[in-house]
Amino acid sequence: MRRINLAAVLVAFLAVAPAQALTPPYPPSSVIKGITWDTSTYKFAGVDGDLWPMTWSADDSLRSAFGDGRIGCSTKVSYGTVTLGGTPPRNTLRQIGCGPAGLNRGKIMALGAAGTTLFGRFAAQSNNNIASFEIKRSIDGGRTWQPGWSPGFVTSAFVQFGKGNEGAPDGYVYLISVTNGNAVQLTRFLPAKWNLGTAYEYFSGTPSAPAWSTRLSARKPVFYDPNGVQAPTLQYVPGLKRYLLTGAHTRPGQAGVFDSPNVYGPWTTVSYVENWLGMGMSGEYWSTYFPLKWQSADGTKLWATFSCHNAGDPANLACQQYHDRLNIMQATLTLVGNGTNGTGGAGGGDGSTAGSGSGTVAMTPAQFATRLQSLVSEAETSGLNKLSMTTALQDQAEALR
Repeated sequence: MRRINLAAVLVAFLAVAPAQALTPPYPPSSVIKGITWDTSTYKFAGVDGDLWPMTWSADDSLRSAFGDGRIGCSTKVSYGTVTLGGTPPRNTLRQIGCGPAGLNRGKIMALGAAGTTLFGRFAAQSNNNIASFEIKRSIDGGRTWQPGWSPGFVTSAFVQFGKGNEGAPDGYVYLISVTNGNAVQLTRFLPAKWNLGTAYEYFSGTPSAPAWSTRLSARKPVFYDPNGVQAPTLQYVPGLKRYLLTGAHTRPGQAGVFDSPNVYGPWTTVSYVENWLGMGMSGEYWSTYFPLKWQSADGTKLWATFSCHNAGDPANLACQQYHDRLNIMQATLTLVGNGTNGTGGAGGGDGSTAGSGSGTVAMTPAQFATRLQSLVSEAETSGLNKLSMTTALQDQAEALR
């Protein structure tokens, strides 16, 4: 099998395809052809509350948290916790915990579960330095919270595996964070050691050679988008044996959905749009979840929860009807061919193939050039060593064979 001169490929293809600011950072998925949104299924709850991170507790309840709302509380609170019932979902909330009264007294920005224990990433608001982004624990379903540890980064979301974190590789709690506004990092800890900084491990390998380190300086991104990454989430879809990563490039309408056989990649693109649900280039995007409790057995029917805030829009219309509430809508994944996927799963795999039979996704020269540009930028951002950079480029070159 002939080999490709990587330097020549890089030069030649960068010449024929100049950079496009909003080109998807990864090639099309070989498993999932696309995603469609059924607006006729739209429902909402929790009007005036924002954020709405979501997790599935071992008691079979979906738990969520809101900010700056009154949902079930006697007065408006800085944060609160609720359960959301029904399969398919009902737009009814049951109040669990009410935080401090008033505004700017902290928020719960991310939620995870291990059994019936909850973990929350807090933002103090009054003290916006890195030490204020603490990971706390609740053993009473979100009514009260125990102090924990403040890592040297801001947690965006906890990875969602199954009920009570069932199926998480090696029993760890996993979380993701964003660095430099465009790179997603993966971190994990054992549930009993949530408050020990030395117990946190950082992904430091590649999809083909996964590795973990206790040194923060050794971490390497698991996902990179030169157009930006805002409020990403990461969840498993057992019916497809795929992970879905969602996030905005910058603003609410600029939404991306990506899939991978493993929690750490490699990633391919399912959808990458600029005007999702009519939300455009202003306002704030506050994450999209696909709760595992509401997924169909084959993984193609999903219920999404998402949040948007009108901040920065003088007309207060950026998010349209989706502003400051828990939004719920059904989505359908369309599969490529028979949609089979023989690799990966909750426990991982080597991440070397993206789907059954096809291996690497074939790309056009323009797509290949754009991917190479992303890899070069990723190397500059994350400090990939020469060997791993060469391996990544060679993996992409295989697509042209």
